[in-house]
Amino acid sequence: MDDSELRALIQRDPREALARLVDALGASVRRLARHWLGPDAEDGVQDAFREIARALPAYRGDASAKTWGTRIAMNTILDHRKRRDRRARLEVAVEDVGAVDATLADRTTRSFGENPFTAVARAERRERVRAALEALPDAYRAVLALRTWEGMRYAEIAHVLGVPLGTVKSRMAAGSALLAERLQREMDGDA
Repeated sequence: MDDSELRALIQRDPREALARLVDALGASVRRLARHWLGPDAEDGVQDAFREIARALPAYRGDASAKTWGTRIAMNTILDHRKRRDRRARLEVAVEDVGAVDATLADRTTRSFGENPFTAVARAERRERVRAALEALPDAYRAVLALRTWEGMRYAEIAHVLGVPLGTVKSRMAAGSALLAERLQREMDGDA
């Protein structure tokens, strides 16, 4: 469905328009939520689609529906993360992160027909990259995540994040360099 069809469908049948938008954006929003929220991802996805539903009548088509919806989702997910992090600082609770990591590592190594040593090495590399990404400032992480995992063009990223195109380009360059530096240090054993 193109953007003009979506605008018309919003007028005729807002529920169907929302259902189609959820179908179109679902995987992308889930990836973003998993990246930014980890185990709280499903709550973030629900919050994001609730905000998209709330904002749907105001969709004018100035940006593509994908870009528009992703911007709302990204802002909602980041707000969810800020609220969660604030609560975590106020609460005195210890999470068993080791059990979650072990479960995730176990799932990644259970691929059919793959050499277990290769699967373990891939899981370890993935974990090193994930940890290095987690250590980056949010501004760099956001740009890298949208470009790498969502395949967005720089102009779309600028629109989603609400920053100028030049800012996206500079954050991409700086974030990539910082990520490469951190990964190299870890490989060299200096981390």
